[in-house]
Amino acid sequence: MVNFRLHVKLIDIPFHLLFLLFFLIPFGTNLISKIIILLIISSLLFLKKKNWLNNFLLRKEYLIPSIAVYLLYSLGLLWSDNIPEALKKMEHGLSFLVFPLVLPLFDFSKKDILNLFKSFSFGCLFILISSFLYFLYVSITHDEYIILGEIRAGDRPGNVYEYLSKHFLLVEVHRTYFSAYLLICILFVINNFKEFSTIPFNKKNLVSILSILTFILGLICLQSKINIAILFLIFIYYTVKSFKKSPILLFKVILTFATILFLSKNIIINRLKPMVKEIENIISSENENEKKFTKVLQPGSTETRYMLYKSSLQLIGESPILGFGTGDLKDVLRNQNYKNNYKSIAHLNYGTHSQLLSMLVSFGLLGFFVFISFFLLPLYTSIKINDSFTSFILLVLFLNCLTESFLSRQEGIIPTVLFITALSFSKKNNSH
Repeated sequence: MVNFRLHVKLIDIPFHLLFLLFFLIPFGTNLISKIIILLIISSLLFLKKKNWLNNFLLRKEYLIPSIAVYLLYSLGLLWSDNIPEALKKMEHGLSFLVFPLVLPLFDFSKKDILNLFKSFSFGCLFILISSFLYFLYVSITHDEYIILGEIRAGDRPGNVYEYLSKHFLLVEVHRTYFSAYLLICILFVINNFKEFSTIPFNKKNLVSILSILTFILGLICLQSKINIAILFLIFIYYTVKSFKKSPILLFKVILTFATILFLSKNIIINRLKPMVKEIENIISSENENEKKFTKVLQPGSTETRYMLYKSSLQLIGESPILGFGTGDLKDVLRNQNYKNNYKSIAHLNYGTHSQLLSMLVSFGLLGFFVFISFFLLPLYTSIKINDSFTSFILLVLFLNCLTESFLSRQEGIIPTVLFITALSFSKKNNSH
């Protein structure tokens, strides 16, 4: 009897580690690598191997494209000049290989998947509440909002909108990534409204509603333009869906969202104003070499993207089939920026600021097809089995990849591959 109980506990260890991994994702990547190593070892030691092949083949549309991305990174070594950078990229991208090979050892139920995403959502909620409390403390106790390390002399005072954008989060995770996390949390709570809370049933609705409001307000404070735009799309979708169910529900949804926008209008307007001005600078009739953003020390984010996108498209035209290899992206992009006389960014080690363009520059059309299959094959399957939650997550991640090199950092790679791999088990659950 003692041995049996010990055996059961050992079998549970990998899932507990996976549960912990989901919770820790929004805290950054410092702890995550150690948890992943423990997860791999415990899964190989304690989980049954006999169902691995069946589990893998059943959800191959989700898993094979991820493995193909890593194989492409390996293949790209053959025509890469910067081998150290290529090997570093392969190391950072190990999740593309590890999760699709390890997670089929598990046999998830629908409840297991819900608990994993519930853990992730509670992790995000904990960080957001802590960040709001700290922001309240700073607002009460400080006369100025200090923007850290903004100038050579050190810190500088700024306005509240700058502070929220740059220093609101208490963890060192880029706001675009954390904003994407928050959108996934919002989708999870909406799709699993009754199951989200762990407190008594009569209070579940209140906890779920307050959690959604916290996620939305956090997303607006972070001021990620692409994710605020996606939030609007999600709102439109659920507004139409609410209308079909009940006019009263529709009224509540619109009233809630309108209230949030009214309270946040200054934050949103403050974030969009520079973008509008930068677009006007880009499309002005002035000769490009004379435009200020090509020469100033710190051009705006929209202006920077314009220069990077133009240089990237020129590079794609030079090597459209195979690209420049796994490790050469930043090198060739920097050289192209010098050729274009983009003095404001040429000296910087920038990537393309778009995962789609990164794949095209690095691997040409071959990379494009692998990258598209990574999202489209799971999306096609999730739509086919009416798994709207997975479909929305895939769209959130894909749209972020259009305007950000989302899969160039561990903050993006680990959750993206982990979520897609875990959600692949929805195929079995929905088909039964």
